[in-house]
Amino acid sequence: VRSLLQGHHFTTPPGGICAQSTEAGLALLERAQDLVAESGARFLAIRDSRERWDADLVTDDSQCTVVVDLSPGLDAIRAGFRKDLRAHIRKAEASGLTLRSGMDQLNEFYAMFSAFVRQSGTPVFGKRLLTETVRVFDGQLWLLGIWEGETMAGGGLQFLLGDTMSGVWGASLAAHFSQRPNHLMYWESIRYGCQEGFRRLDLGRCRIGSGQHKFKLQWGGEEVPLYQQFHLRRTDKRPLVADDVASGRARPLARLWGRLPLPVTRLMGPVIRRHLPFV
Repeated sequence: VRSLLQGHHFTTPPGGICAQSTEAGLALLERAQDLVAESGARFLAIRDSRERWDADLVTDDSQCTVVVDLSPGLDAIRAGFRKDLRAHIRKAEASGLTLRSGMDQLNEFYAMFSAFVRQSGTPVFGKRLLTETVRVFDGQLWLLGIWEGETMAGGGLQFLLGDTMSGVWGASLAAHFSQRPNHLMYWESIRYGCQEGFRRLDLGRCRIGSGQHKFKLQWGGEEVPLYQQFHLRRTDKRPLVADDVASGRARPLARLWGRLPLPVTRLMGPVIRRHLPFV
């Protein structure tokens, strides 16, 4: 990545190093560090790794994912919910929101998602990333839209790989929070996963201790640590991580971004994301 914001660097996509053994993973890591040195890059980033590699790396462990075991079946999973969670699900089901599945909602989903990330203070990626993901992974994605009339109130896009459903992008708009769209989205994802024979539902990354973290844990999932690790070569400063937007050094910029007009953020967001692809 030739970034104007963080300098020339190398990064993995979210998911980190893919290897069947520690030895293979360390060999990949060593070669990646060689590429950084050969190219004169500033650092190497290993994003969202589920393994903390035993190497001289700067590590941020502020995030995790939550994985729900679907194998007990829908009734058993629901029976394990707290009473207040079941009440919230019933409220969401009676709120007038409706559910739709299908990629024909892609334009509306991007519009809703870009509005959500703007209010969160985060630049949105370009729509082409979304459409190319759907094209390349045709048949391996499930898009759930949550609607109030003709307005998409929320939704989520999930990978369907092997026996696991994995949340890629999901959001809901603040104007609809009283209708509990997130409760409806998570419950429908569990229902769909059980119906289709999946054994695991990965609810996606979140900051440990955040409200989102607590929300995900109530669905009966297991917390799985995620590590963002960095090999620093031409810098002593840790590169940006997602938490810097919420509470770290990028917070002032995030607040400013959230005040910009939505059309401006949709235009400028993809330009910025090219320089910060997986933060």
